Amino acid sequence: MTAPHDPGKPAPTKLIDAVIPYCTKDQVIFPLCLSSIKEFQVQIKRIFVVSAQKPELPDDDPTVYWIPEQLFSRLGTAVTSRLHQMGVSQTRTGWYFQQLIKLYATEGISDLSEPYVVIDSDVIFYRALPLVTTDGAAAFYTAGDNFHEPYFQHMRQLTGGLVDRYLPELSGMCHYMVFHQVVLRSLFELVERECGRPFVEAFMLCLNRSDIEMGASEYELYFNYAIRWHPERVLVRHIQWKNTACCMRDPAADIRDKYDFVAYHTQLSPQGVGQQRTDAVGTPDPVWNRQGISAEIARASGRRHQF
Repeated sequence: MTAPHDPGKPAPTKLIDAVIPYCTKDQVIFPLCLSSIKEFQVQIKRIFVVSAQKPELPDDDPTVYWIPEQLFSRLGTAVTSRLHQMGVSQTRTGWYFQQLIKLYATEGISDLSEPYVVIDSDVIFYRALPLVTTDGAAAFYTAGDNFHEPYFQHMRQLTGGLVDRYLPELSGMCHYMVFHQVVLRSLFELVERECGRPFVEAFMLCLNRSDIEMGASEYELYFNYAIRWHPERVLVRHIQWKNTACCMRDPAADIRDKYDFVAYHTQLSPQGVGQQRTDAVGTPDPVWNRQGISAEIARASGRRHQF
């Protein structure tokens, strides 16, 4: 039996698990991603890193776990089979695979919390951000302004038009998201009812060949479904964040500019991963200085938002 809460004390904070689908393209940013989560995200109790090969993880941290991607092989097979059937390049296999891993995280992690948060492996947090309400019944969603019509074409076809862009000024594309398992099950049931086939199969079948490079978004799908059909689970907020190239921006400057988090994308960079960039006077780009940036993150933690 749970002891009653003392109204004279702060309500206990709901703790949830984090899932990070890791890709080697983010190998430079990823250690900073992990350290920033540990520093700022006080509502996260465990971190599960999903990847094909085990990345470098802290040896002395019992709350960080590696989950072999092979545990999600059913999803990977569905992606490769469909792309082969469509006669398109397999270069986007990993991109669609990681989307399905986010939605089906419990398939490889049986004791995952309800809800759980997914974080892209190129994100660095610079402030403490609440992820869920005290009881975990609702989650905070960061609003973006991204718009890509093929995402919504896919969404409409997948749901028989029952899910579309709910608020034109808001996007769910923000590189991390809390997923309630009960909402996911409801979404899967809707799709299976409308399409007459399992969700994974329907998700891939609804892709348009001409938009295969960027033909679907798990974040937009869940965000717009939840805000339309489960509004009691959704609390939208506006915070300071941005996308940028991983080797074109100084994270210390992003801290000074008071960003809450930044997504440092390798695909926006003019050079490949692992090539140290220099500026016009030959100074190494500060983003590659992990120790220095880790120190900046630690210093920023003294100024983090409280909630």
